[in-house]
Amino acid sequence: MESLISTYDSNTTTQHGLGKKFIVLANEYYNKCEYTNAKRCCDYAIKCNAARWQFHFTLGRVYCKLGKLEDAIKCTEKSISLLPSTNDCNNNNDNHHYLRNYRALAFYYGKIHSENQAIETLKICLNHVKSDKEKRDVYYWLGSHYKNTGDYLKAIENYQQCKIYDMENDEQYWNYRIETLKLHCINNKGSSSGGNNTIKNAKSADDAANAPPPPLKYIEKLYDKYSNYFDESLASLSYQTPTLCLNLLVNVCEVRISKPLFFQVGVDLGCGTGLSGIQFKHICKKLIGIDLSKGMIDKAKQRKNIYDSCYVSNIESILDEQLNTNKLSSIPIDLCISCDVFVYFKELDCVFDKVYKCLAYGGIFVFSTEALLISSSLSSQNINGLTPIPPYQLQKTGRFKHHVNYIVNLLKEYKFNLLKWKEKEILRKQAGKPVYGNIFVAMK
Repeated sequence: MESLISTYDSNTTTQHGLGKKFIVLANEYYNKCEYTNAKRCCDYAIKCNAARWQFHFTLGRVYCKLGKLEDAIKCTEKSISLLPSTNDCNNNNDNHHYLRNYRALAFYYGKIHSENQAIETLKICLNHVKSDKEKRDVYYWLGSHYKNTGDYLKAIENYQQCKIYDMENDEQYWNYRIETLKLHCINNKGSSSGGNNTIKNAKSADDAANAPPPPLKYIEKLYDKYSNYFDESLASLSYQTPTLCLNLLVNVCEVRISKPLFFQVGVDLGCGTGLSGIQFKHICKKLIGIDLSKGMIDKAKQRKNIYDSCYVSNIESILDEQLNTNKLSSIPIDLCISCDVFVYFKELDCVFDKVYKCLAYGGIFVFSTEALLISSSLSSQNINGLTPIPPYQLQKTGRFKHHVNYIVNLLKEYKFNLLKWKEKEILRKQAGKPVYGNIFVAMK
């Protein structure tokens, strides 16, 4: 960088070529997470030519990484002001630049919880996008921001638009999102589409316990789309689940059963990009990753020396293959891990049964669930025999929460020895609020 800075001449009004070199270097620093150096390069690029929107846009991205969101917003607004007018947009690239800028601006507004400003930004963006794919993406972002405000009716309207513009015609994916939000339309306050009004076929929140689990295609598509920014997103949410699972396992092995903290074959069920594998690899001679999403498995394979082998499959099918043909390992499996996976299961009977059968005698099963926390009023009604506590409940996120009693009883039913569990652990944050979960360690 210093050699490049030495060529900068403060007396020259514009230095187009040098500005481009600075921004290329800024992106290299950005990709290496060296954001202070990236900012310095952006500053010099803008000094070379302040009329280039790309330079301000890149500086906005850097400011976001540095946690300076107000500055990120100002830079992106400046970038938008330098874009060619709509009348001058001659090709799809120009329209795509509008999409990138407005999406980034809406994202920054969302990060500071200014959801309404994010929504207005994306409405403007709709005027600049042309292709069906771009329209689908903008309607999806609008739906997500409306959901964050609690206006589920508007969120549903935008997700329905996604169905129209989805080139892959992926109806299962959008239908599940829509049906999930219908569960939360009753008593929706402050909706711009009619306050307490509900849409046709809106469901009562009481139906949440009876809602079907998500289709496998929905989960696959969700995480294929999510895979490129999965790690970055979870880092911003203070994701702790793999660490919490490992810490409880360490405690159990050292204190409860006096077992060496080392396993011959570990299987990471729903491994994602390998964040849980990073935590558990050092205690496994062999670690195998399983995930429904090919995009996630591709990312997991890019991590060196984490997984010895990876498979694209749903959990129940791959466990069946292990039982029938030893597909995963001919050596008995003595550790099964599942971090933030059972949120996509409604009932866990089948998977618990298969995990038990696949584990070697004395094998360990460590996993997390999102905690279904019952209000004190409902608990008192339950004690009086008036209202049963639901074992699980579908949330507006499309994920299931499970009550701790359901998990404890199910482990006993399938002959697991529940060694230890911890309740109401903070797994991560969502919209600035803690997401509570339960961590379990059981043994065959």
